[in-house]
Amino acid sequence: MHGKLVRRMGRKYPVRTAAGWSGGHGREIVSERGESAMNAMKGYGMKSVLLTAALALLGACAREPVETQHGVDEPEAEHPWSRWDHVPQDEDFFPFGVWAQEPRDAEAYRELGVDYYFGLHGGPTAEQVEEMRRHEMPFIGRFNDYAKEHLLEDPLAWGWMHRDEPDLAHVYPRNLLKGPEGEEILKKHWPEVYEELEREGREYDGWGMGANPVDLQEDYRRWRELDPLDRPVFLQLSRAVSTEGKEMGRGDHSGNVEVYPGYFKASDIISFDNYPVAYGEADKLWLIPKGLDQLKAWGSGDRPLMVILEAGFGEEWADKHQQRAQAWMAINHGASSITWFCHRWAERNGERQLVSTRMPLSEPAVGEAIRDIMAEIKSLGAVINSPPQNHLAAAEGQELNLGARIYGSAGYVFAVEMDGAEGEAWITFEGLGDAEVEVIGEERTVRAEGGRFRDHFDPWQVRLYRFPLP
Repeated sequence: MHGKLVRRMGRKYPVRTAAGWSGGHGREIVSERGESAMNAMKGYGMKSVLLTAALALLGACAREPVETQHGVDEPEAEHPWSRWDHVPQDEDFFPFGVWAQEPRDAEAYRELGVDYYFGLHGGPTAEQVEEMRRHEMPFIGRFNDYAKEHLLEDPLAWGWMHRDEPDLAHVYPRNLLKGPEGEEILKKHWPEVYEELEREGREYDGWGMGANPVDLQEDYRRWRELDPLDRPVFLQLSRAVSTEGKEMGRGDHSGNVEVYPGYFKASDIISFDNYPVAYGEADKLWLIPKGLDQLKAWGSGDRPLMVILEAGFGEEWADKHQQRAQAWMAINHGASSITWFCHRWAERNGERQLVSTRMPLSEPAVGEAIRDIMAEIKSLGAVINSPPQNHLAAAEGQELNLGARIYGSAGYVFAVEMDGAEGEAWITFEGLGDAEVEVIGEERTVRAEGGRFRDHFDPWQVRLYRFPLP
């Protein structure tokens, strides 16, 4: 695995599309509804007509070129969320959020570097919004009755969100669908399932299902019609995004990826979560970039993508080293924002109990870690927001996840060791030539000759490089 194989994008995993497997960039799948639920359970092919198009990984985000100081046409740095006027428009804007935290903690989170709340538990309510306003902390919330009556003109609400993880069977769990209300629920929300059960003369005996994409699309249409500020609608999906759709919690839909394009059509910004260390997969931190690649392969199009990362979750939580690797791999694969999941459950007296809902504040080491990671990323915000130039960078000798940028008269490479192994790596950057390469944050340089330089990487180590371009 550590031979002379050159890797540009740093992908070590296959990506599954709605039409099969891809070792490269995959295909974009566009679908109104996704596959019928009964066919998904039986493993049949898709009934819906799919329109395929080339995945516009870079072209979808193209911007107008400008003249730079060194005379090369280059698009300006611009964050993907800047298409919405009510969010910050600074070129170095890179937002960090926290998931479903108490509004009273907003000031403490702001001091760590947090920019918004993703979700308000049970809300938004008048009390929550009043507290958020007191701290001037924006939020993304459900489009409930309070939001419709009081928040339509309020820029503190950055956007609206569907219920969490609609791709899981907690939407329509097995016991609900097998209960007295199950038939009516299926008839209304999954008519395909109901009609097939009727034809076959049998009762539902599955394992539950997620939301029907058409229901989410209808909510999306209504919200957009009512919202005068045209705010984005967020779709927050489960960890199944990075496991080819296979997840026990998806019930009958486990392994069905054809519903995802239908979900995407009900959104403007797409997110997913995965906590590899907490789930006992510390050797698979690359599940984070894989999830982002899957979203693109399933048809996310030009919608901005984001991810929720672990910040204290689980019996053994991710340390700063592991969190930093996950964050930078996410950025290398197109994440426009990172939200931290701050709750922690643990085994106590043989039971799984909630230990803390605010780990970055209750556990100093967790707070210090995400504070430093956010500060580092924000310091390079304008660079990150400039157009990706990943095709210019390559590595050999080590499995590196690479991101590349050109900003001003300098080139940048964001490198993450992604195989959990220690060793030497050679990194090349087209057009680099001979130069001193700054290792950002480490107070040292390495020498590049002929556009190529060498450095040492520990497992999951992040190294950030900056160098002058001729």
